[in-house]
Amino acid sequence: MGLEMRAFVKGEELHYAGVRYVLNFGWFRLGLPEWLILGHTTIVERALSPNAFAMDFRLTHPCFGQVFRYSGTFVTERVDVQGRSTCGCS
Repeated sequence: MGLEMRAFVKGEELHYAGVRYVLNFGWFRLGLPEWLILGHTTIVERALSPNAFAMDFRLTHPCFGQVFRYSGTFVTERVDVQGRSTCGCS
């Protein structure tokens, strides 16, 4: 099962909004409305610095309300093929 999302920019934030869930059966794709499965998904990402961002992910069902959420601050790091940091940050 997958999730089809629509991305858009709002102010300084990158937003993703769930469109539908999809089931793939070989070449056949079946679209399922969000309300029928787990609920509506939203993701908001905001840059904090060149290598850090904040993210908020929510899953809200029309009958049960918010059923899942995670949020946090994430730092990205570039590594070479041997797994060594190339940004000088560790």
